Amino acid sequence: MSMTNVMNEMGKFGTGVTDIANAAEQAAAWLGQNEQTEPKPYELRGLCAKDVFPMVKIIRKIGLKDIGKAFDPDEIKAITESVSEEENATVDSIAETVGVTVVLKIVDVILENLEAAGQEIFGFLGGLAGMTADEVGSLPMDVFFEMLVDTFQSKEFVGFMKVVSRFLK
Repeated sequence: MSMTNVMNEMGKFGTGVTDIANAAEQAAAWLGQNEQTEPKPYELRGLCAKDVFPMVKIIRKIGLKDIGKAFDPDEIKAITESVSEEENATVDSIAETVGVTVVLKIVDVILENLEAAGQEIFGFLGGLAGMTADEVGSLPMDVFFEMLVDTFQSKEFVGFMKVVSRFLK
């Protein structure tokens, strides 16, 4: 499959920001396939309008530019080109790879800024899970990481990032 065909099929995805929702949905599907069979020690409610305010606080502390790095068009283009050169590359496999990369970069940015925005992140996740910020902060690292990933793969977060990505161009 040529790069031109991939870009045509993916629409504006080649710009790196206009179809973040598709990439995040692909990442969510991929990450969902790797879930453990054990019950999780938390249950997240769906995101809603009142969650915008703590999310904005977190974004301000982290910096919109740092979050924007997860959507670097040049890097997304390079990944797209690299995956499209593979023999069995499909639009879905390319979108999945890009989506996983974006989600993991967002997690990386959050973890890099945990010291600066930790209480806000713990409070936000606690609000989603019916826990206090201290309870979230006391979770084992693997459970906390899984909670972050679960939040990022929710359809509401994907929609939020789709809107925010318009401002990251």
